[in-house]
Amino acid sequence: MANKQKKIIFIASYPKSGNTGVRILISALLNNTKDKFKFKGLKDINMLSELSYFNKIKNFKLQDNGILDLEFTINNWINAQRIINKNTVDTKFFKTHNVRGLVNGKYFTDETVCAGFIYISRDPRDIAISKAKYTGTSVEESINRMLYNEHITTCPFKVTEFINTWQNHVTSWHSFKKVPRLLLKYEDLLKNTKNILIQLVDFINENSTYTLTINDKFITNILEATEFESLKKMEKIDGFEESSPHSMFFREGKSKQWENILSKNQIDMIQKELEVPMKYFGYI
Repeated sequence: MANKQKKIIFIASYPKSGNTGVRILISALLNNTKDKFKFKGLKDINMLSELSYFNKIKNFKLQDNGILDLEFTINNWINAQRIINKNTVDTKFFKTHNVRGLVNGKYFTDETVCAGFIYISRDPRDIAISKAKYTGTSVEESINRMLYNEHITTCPFKVTEFINTWQNHVTSWHSFKKVPRLLLKYEDLLKNTKNILIQLVDFINENSTYTLTINDKFITNILEATEFESLKKMEKIDGFEESSPHSMFFREGKSKQWENILSKNQIDMIQKELEVPMKYFGYI
């Protein structure tokens, strides 16, 4: 049953791992989508890393560039979530790419404020390609950052998220076992969306303030409304705020692109460095 004191459920992932796909399904479920999905529904699922969740905290401090002070951010992750829990009636879903592991001795979230989380993993060989396309960098650079750069950050809404390496990111969330969790794979999201949708319904009903009643027709409507090619077409017509200057957001929606794009040396490099977690997920 849902913990009435804790209202926050995170949808967490390393960047380019299917976070938006899962958020679209959850948004469609909560908004009872019966026809074409609208991107505006995603605005109900914010990032915690936005100024509005921190600006009521004592000693609120911005850097000269308008970005929230890094030390203040780290020291107040949990405080921001306490305030949300106190002021919120129904469960709130938040997107995050933040590592759950320690940053300067602080956790991004913990069992005192988090009602649960959904984590999406993806084959890192495909992430390297998708991230390179999205950022306009080389695949080689994308691989090196994913494997070795513990200082990767992102800051879309003036509050920094600390991403870290792929292995540290995945491990940090998978080792967080003190709250309910749903562990998903991007590849399963593509292959059997219906099964993922049912898992999401069960998790939401068990761990949130929402009660979702579904039937076969409802599931079919959502699957049709959120089909990848429809989203891709919608982005071309209406645009999508999460796209980049270098690439459409809904670009391929496929797995195993790495087989035709990465060199043998690049594949060997990733698989050697990430052998243990990739075997755990069944990627090798």
